[in-house]
Amino acid sequence: DDSLVNDEILIPPMVIQPYVENAIWHGLLHKEKEGHLKISFTLEEDLLVCVVEDDGIGREKSKEYQSKSSTRKSLGLKITAERIELLNEHARVKCGVTLDDLKNPQGEPTGTRVIIKIPIHQL
Repeated sequence: DDSLVNDEILIPPMVIQPYVENAIWHGLLHKEKEGHLKISFTLEEDLLVCVVEDDGIGREKSKEYQSKSSTRKSLGLKITAERIELLNEHARVKCGVTLDDLKNPQGEPTGTRVIIKIPIHQL
């Protein structure tokens, strides 16, 4: 959003990056055609809303690839969830994350949308 003054908004470290990385590695990497990643920031009252959206293969299909090819478990989102929980408990910053599986009218996966809400008045 062009109305945001980026010098005045503080984002807790390593809250958005793991979701962007996940979109690339798990959503777009296995896509046969060119993929797209959109990252947007808007302000809704006292909330900074970051939307990370990809048109990748979707979370369900990605899990199939992971179970076939990987012997190690990715900890990025687990660590991020713990970081958000700590922010919510100790810093009293109420962050929220929503994951949406995007589907076409036929019910086929068309990507993933992650919505991260961070109250900016408390940072």
